[in-house]
Amino acid sequence: MNFVCDSSTLIALAETGTLDALAFLKQKAGARFFVPPAVVFETIQRPEEIAQYAFSAFKIERALQEGVLERTPSKRAPPKTGQVLEHANNVFSVNGRPLKILHAGEAEALAAYDEMQARAILVDEKTTRLFIEDSALLRQSLEREYRGKVKVNADASERLQKLLKGMNCVRSTEVLAIAFEKGFFQAYAKNEEKAFHAALFAVKKAGCSITTHELLEYQEVKKATVETTSGKAANENWLAPVREANAPKP
Repeated sequence: MNFVCDSSTLIALAETGTLDALAFLKQKAGARFFVPPAVVFETIQRPEEIAQYAFSAFKIERALQEGVLERTPSKRAPPKTGQVLEHANNVFSVNGRPLKILHAGEAEALAAYDEMQARAILVDEKTTRLFIEDSALLRQSLEREYRGKVKVNADASERLQKLLKGMNCVRSTEVLAIAFEKGFFQAYAKNEEKAFHAALFAVKKAGCSITTHELLEYQEVKKATVETTSGKAANENWLAPVREANAPKP
């Protein structure tokens, strides 16, 4: 089961000391996590030169060296990257100027989805997820930010949605939820559930786009009974991509 990683999820997991959840899922279920060139640059090469981000970059680099993360086959951007960037960054405009919504890492991760036959993209960044899951909600969010001045390019929006059709998103919180179910937090013994819930709050602080209401609902989560949160009620299979990767092999 293949997953394509955006920078946002890797950074959140690395900064909170939970990046090993990917190694855990790889070992337990054979899940594979792929990173395109721009994500490698954003999470390793660039931050290694900035003191406050370097340690997380070293963690991600080690995961890459150890094979937990795998590079996408080509050293260049996936073929559809240009189309994704062009359409996404022309969907919305303010005062006649297109809004730059996506950057290289997000665009390459999206473009690599079909190439890697991915089950889901790991992405914590809100805008990218909403492009996939609910573009109308993204528009509403932008309209609040720009006070109703946002215009939509219907042609660019339609072209982008064709490229994104059928994609699934998984946040770091959902990765941790499945890892929790499978025993990732057992090392914390009697504090196993508390450690899981604390990790969820930590990834939110590290940039995962999840509401406080959703986090509070996670307080009811017990091992082997991870339930759909009301915040994801519109998508009852919100954990399906990761659950499927962790299903017992025949």
